[in-house]
Amino acid sequence: MAKKNIDVSFIKVIDSHESWESNVLQNMGVLLIIDVYSTCWGPCKMLDNHFSNTFYEMAEDHALTFCRADCEKVPELSKEFQGNAMPNFLFYLDGNRKELVTGPNMPAILELIAQLAPKK
Repeated sequence: MAKKNIDVSFIKVIDSHESWESNVLQNMGVLLIIDVYSTCWGPCKMLDNHFSNTFYEMAEDHALTFCRADCEKVPELSKEFQGNAMPNFLFYLDGNRKELVTGPNMPAILELIAQLAPKK
């Protein structure tokens, strides 16, 4: 059976201090859901289908953006997350960290999106 290709073109890649500054710390009025990963483990692709469905269902009415950040390329994340095999999902709003979900806990992620994502 052929593997289904999932559209993840809506996910922004954060791969430097500069992209962290411009996409996260200076981004106002939008909830950012950031998949933080180590280079050796890669991003949490098992949730891509859930993220795709959530984005396309909610993005019309809610201000939200999904991102992926390699903690080894983003100094602001390296100390806390480097070498961590467990997926970590940061929630940022108006440049401030709001929540952290450790592990692929989609119910917790969806609950936080519903609570934190500003309406358009």
